[in-house]
Amino acid sequence: MFGDLLRKLLGENQSLKAGLAALVALGGGTLGVVTNGKQFMDIIDGKDDQLAIAQKAVEQQKESMTAIAAAVAENETTKADARAWAIATEQKTVAGFDFYLQSYPKGLFADQAAKAKEALEKRGSGSPFALEQVNAAVAPVVQAARAAKENALAKQAAAESVIAAAELAASQAKAKAKGYRSIVMREGATFDGQSERSKPTGVGVMVQTVGEFAGDRFAGAFVDGRWQGLGVYEASQPADGRPRRYVGEFQDGHLAGAGFMLLADGARAMGAVVDGRLNGPAVILYPDGRRYEGEFKLGRKDGLGVMWSGSGQATQMGRFADDALIEPMAR
Repeated sequence: MFGDLLRKLLGENQSLKAGLAALVALGGGTLGVVTNGKQFMDIIDGKDDQLAIAQKAVEQQKESMTAIAAAVAENETTKADARAWAIATEQKTVAGFDFYLQSYPKGLFADQAAKAKEALEKRGSGSPFALEQVNAAVAPVVQAARAAKENALAKQAAAESVIAAAELAASQAKAKAKGYRSIVMREGATFDGQSERSKPTGVGVMVQTVGEFAGDRFAGAFVDGRWQGLGVYEASQPADGRPRRYVGEFQDGHLAGAGFMLLADGARAMGAVVDGRLNGPAVILYPDGRRYEGEFKLGRKDGLGVMWSGSGQATQMGRFADDALIEPMAR
């Protein structure tokens, strides 16, 4: 028997016995582990032959502790899920349920959240795009964005006559008409239009011919060789952060002021612009019908604002940062 062999090996070797006892303690057991009604130290002392059973008991205890730790971790995740669901149900808004789904796409309440969001979107709450759907803290920002949009559209309309004059001036310069010039700029661009002291001044058309922006085109007003006033800028290779087309105000050679932008993804943006990017209150109309009205920073949603569905229902509302909703608000 295995027990007889163990007793022969141990004999009266007290240090070996103590070592085995210590191993038991480190394994999660105690000197008093009970196996089939017997004490573990009794086994070592030769009072029982079931050492294998005692070892199995220690392993089972280890497995139990691992299972308990896993259950605790799972319980904390479940608690966080439940807290997020409680907040969403308290708000009872499309934005609230959408925020829960973004945080817990496979959460315990994902199905309920999706159904609740869909029901609210179908039912709606007020007229399409109406301020009555908007949180009181967000409403003034939405109003400012709409005012910025109207200002941008006014600048766009005013720019059209300047653009037409610039195109005519460019044609006159190419025809070598008196008072108009064609100039090759040191910056790697060509200019056709009005000028003073060999610098574009008045209206005309400039086309970039070399470098990263080769093919880009500006038609509008110039002062001392720089874009200044109203005009249109068209990019030959639009990319993220660069508009495909911008019509509006320019300052010291930059897209800055207020205007209308056609973005690379087809979205239309209207509002305050700094260095070719939305900065401040503005409105974006997306190709799929969605609309965002609110604050921007360097071309990204940043500050208070509202995202609307194509049918005019508020789907996300609150504080945004880096194009993401970080603090949803109820109506």
